[in-house]
Amino acid sequence: MSEYASLAAQGAFRLPIAKSFPFEQWRDAVQLSLSGNPHGKVVLLPSRLGRAEVSA
Repeated sequence: MSEYASLAAQGAFRLPIAKSFPFEQWRDAVQLSLSGNPHGKVVLLPSRLGRAEVSA
C-alpha cells in the first residue's frame, strides 16, 4: 500500500474517478457502477457530522 501511495505522490500512479457521491446517494452510485460504463471509479463519501459533503 505504501508503494502505491508513494507512486501517487510522485504523480506516477493515477486512479480515474468517474464520480463521487455522498453516502446518502448510494443508490445512484450503484446504478452508475452497474451501468457498465462509468469511465472510472465510483466513490462513496462518508457523511461528516450528519451532513454529506461532495468535492467532485
